[in-house]
Amino acid sequence: MFDLSQLNFSQDDGVVSVVAQDAASGLVLMVGRADRESIAHTLATGDLHCHVRLDGRWRSNAGGPRHRIVSLACDCDGDALLARVVPAGPACHTGAPSCFSHPEDDENVALTERASIGTEGAVPRRRLRELGDDAVDAITDSARRDVTIATTEVAELVYRALGALCEAGGSLSDVQRLLGQRPAPIGRPMNPQAHGR
Repeated sequence: MFDLSQLNFSQDDGVVSVVAQDAASGLVLMVGRADRESIAHTLATGDLHCHVRLDGRWRSNAGGPRHRIVSLACDCDGDALLARVVPAGPACHTGAPSCFSHPEDDENVALTERASIGTEGAVPRRRLRELGDDAVDAITDSARRDVTIATTEVAELVYRALGALCEAGGSLSDVQRLLGQRPAPIGRPMNPQAHGR
């Protein structure tokens, strides 16, 4: 749970800057501003609440698409907040997935596909296909005993799997907790340092 007391609302007329970032892709979606009440509402609902600039004025984004919070983190001064979210639609008032990118960008295509699915938290089919392809590559290269290539493919598989999990509402800490309950893989300990390596 994010501690509201970490934020410093005394520097800029009682507001802090809010950067919304897609938790799965890392794409920066938008920048807004929020006062203490907006952040408290964000914590209470699990959806990002802030103000965005429209027609030259700062207005509430409450009527826009819901951006489900995955995590919140403030900067070293406490006057800016990073909100990692699962967006349920375009973040920009122009209809673009991000205020910082262009429709022809490959990542925007994936985000637009996700928004068009219409199901909150749904993972886009394109991302799931990529995850399946990476799983096949990791299996094939591991079977060939090509450790260097297999390691690269497994790293890519883990990266894409975590991205899909975050979009579905899960987190890396959930995975770590479950892995801690499993026995070590055959022939190699899960934690080499614990075995003097």
